[in-house]
Amino acid sequence: MPKAATASRNAAVPAPRAVRRSAGNGRTSAHVPAEGTRTRQGLGSRAQAGLDIQDDDFEVVHAPCNKVILQAEETNQQLTTRFNQQRRETQRLNAENARLAAQVRQLTAENQNAKSEIRHWKQKFDDATSEFRDHVPREEVQRMLREIHDDAVSFADRIGTRRNESENMHLFSALPGSNVTQSQDAWQGQQGQFNALHDPILPENVGSMFPTADGEALPEFGDYLNMPQD
Repeated sequence: MPKAATASRNAAVPAPRAVRRSAGNGRTSAHVPAEGTRTRQGLGSRAQAGLDIQDDDFEVVHAPCNKVILQAEETNQQLTTRFNQQRRETQRLNAENARLAAQVRQLTAENQNAKSEIRHWKQKFDDATSEFRDHVPREEVQRMLREIHDDAVSFADRIGTRRNESENMHLFSALPGSNVTQSQDAWQGQQGQFNALHDPILPENVGSMFPTADGEALPEFGDYLNMPQD
């Protein structure tokens, strides 16, 4: 005899929902979300919820971060300024170095030219000295040197004579009643008067006519001119 149908111990499993697939690539229809789609939707919901925080709470929460960011920006600005200064200083030093290098090259070239010119003139001097020694005997050189020495001595004597004459004229001009600019005839006349004192026609004892012990008793110079002559 057949057994009667009894209820199953397991709960009834609902039948799977029918899912339509496209005939081309077998993808599910748009009205059934896939697993990955549900996950992305969940993350987007949580991110949107985070954006709903009030601005005051955001500033309080991120205040340390903002402080660190500001400090980093200030440090970056300082470093950038220092870097620019050092770069400008480096450019200036490079330009100065280039200028000094060019000046050194110029001075080196001038030094080389000067040395070359010195060697040239030294060679010419040596050649001229050798040629002079070959063509002029030693005795001739000594004779030329003696002539030069004699001319120099004669010139020095003439200079000394002129200097003595100038000093004598200066001394005569300092005497009372003297005039160095007077004519040559006047000088010759006075010279003749002086020569009259030594004229051999005068007696030999003319000097004893006046006492010489007392200098004040001597007559004036004009009295000599009025002396009688034989």
